[in-house]
Amino acid sequence: MSILGGMNIAKTALNVNQFALNVVSNNIANMNTEGYLKQRVELAELQGYTPYSTFTGLKIYRGGGVGISDISQYNNQIGLDNINGQNSTLSSLSSELEGLNGLADILNELGDGALSAALTDFYAAAQYLTQNPSDSVLRINYVNAAETVAEAFNKISSALDDTRSDLVGNLDYPDSINHSQAGLLVTEINDTLKQIAAVNDTILRSPNGTNELINQRNQLLQDLSSLVDFDVKTNSNGTINIQIAGVDVVKGSEQACQLTISAGDDANPAKVAIQTFDDPPKVKVADIREHIDGGQLSGVLNAASSTAEGITFQKVYDQINLLAKTFAKSVNDIQMHNDGNTAAMAIGLDANGNEILIPSTEPLFVIPADGNINAANIKINQTIYDNPNLVAAARVELDAAGNPVDNKAIGDSDNLKEILNLQDKNFGELGGVTIATALNNLVTKVGLEANDLKARVDAQTSIVDQATTNYAAIGGVNLDEELIDMIKYQRAYEAASRVVTACNEMLQVLVTLGQ
Repeated sequence: MSILGGMNIAKTALNVNQFALNVVSNNIANMNTEGYLKQRVELAELQGYTPYSTFTGLKIYRGGGVGISDISQYNNQIGLDNINGQNSTLSSLSSELEGLNGLADILNELGDGALSAALTDFYAAAQYLTQNPSDSVLRINYVNAAETVAEAFNKISSALDDTRSDLVGNLDYPDSINHSQAGLLVTEINDTLKQIAAVNDTILRSPNGTNELINQRNQLLQDLSSLVDFDVKTNSNGTINIQIAGVDVVKGSEQACQLTISAGDDANPAKVAIQTFDDPPKVKVADIREHIDGGQLSGVLNAASSTAEGITFQKVYDQINLLAKTFAKSVNDIQMHNDGNTAAMAIGLDANGNEILIPSTEPLFVIPADGNINAANIKINQTIYDNPNLVAAARVELDAAGNPVDNKAIGDSDNLKEILNLQDKNFGELGGVTIATALNNLVTKVGLEANDLKARVDAQTSIVDQATTNYAAIGGVNLDEELIDMIKYQRAYEAASRVVTACNEMLQVLVTLGQ
């Protein structure tokens, strides 16, 4: 029996070391698998029950061989939580940087048709017209230059609208929010939460062999961290709870809450809430923007908000609107100037069809009913576009009756000179600078903010890379370690096979003795 017992012990060694080699093989095969954590075979001595009596009468129990007590996994939850937290920060910064780069592209002053170039051309057209105010071609050129400025403002406004709509939808079309970046992110977050709850449920029902499930769940947590920041609590049964904005959205195998998105207001165009699945649902958090700091969702919501710190689409929009209003109002005030002593004059015809000066009553840019000109609605006055003679190039004195003292001064260009003076005028509403300087300051500010944010993204990327490297050093597959284990289990397998061979030879001797 002792020879057969030895063979049985060797058999356990063969089985265990073969299984251990399979684990090593699986580690090597998954060394580049995202989210995979290396596994190790935990061995334990099997209890022996067949006694052996010594010559002193002492009974000794031999071992029963070797068995596998567990397949352990290097699941460093603290390291994983650190990676997820840092990754959330990186994703938020990256989303904000993408938004700033979009603003920089919109405000790109190097391309044809840019606003600064249009303003320069407008003042150049005014300068040319001062040299021959009655020239119809120069008047047409002046009107066209003014229209180009309006179109440049319109283009920027439209681009800002389109970009912010892509982020959070259009307030005028509430359903569009579901197809925006924010809406798609909310859908993706809910799907990921659902998958995590499902994996939790599988782990709960499969207490043995859950390493692959834990790997799957860890990967889902990393995916979720790029979308939104969250907190994790590990339960005693191996499942986890997930909190977003302080609310349990996943409780073990149950997805307790979901995120919903709806149209907000001008300050915050999109509002993401957390609510239960009840009918009717109970709102846990009405708007999570102030409660989250990481993930793509945070970056997108901040970019579209006017209350967030730094440069946002709305803040750029407000500045561009102010520039359009300041420019159009200033030009219109000069175009229709009349202080009782002097007045801006257009060209008209007397009863005989001769050109004379007439008071200018048509604005160069259309004044909306509410009087509020902005980048979206600024446009050339069609009446002046159709009749460029209505451009007020002259400015003459008025008599006591309010009529021009000299209505024959067709060649006067004093009013256009006031237009030219706008180039150097400092406006209080713009911070005491010119329109061109205010525009340049805005472009520069966006560029500097983007560069600063790019540096923060690069720094955060290094932090994430370092955290990932540290995590991989503990839980990742190390080829040197696997090679050592492979040799160790291979040699153990060979030794056990030699034991089997030796026992077999001993049995053969016994069989021979019995013949």
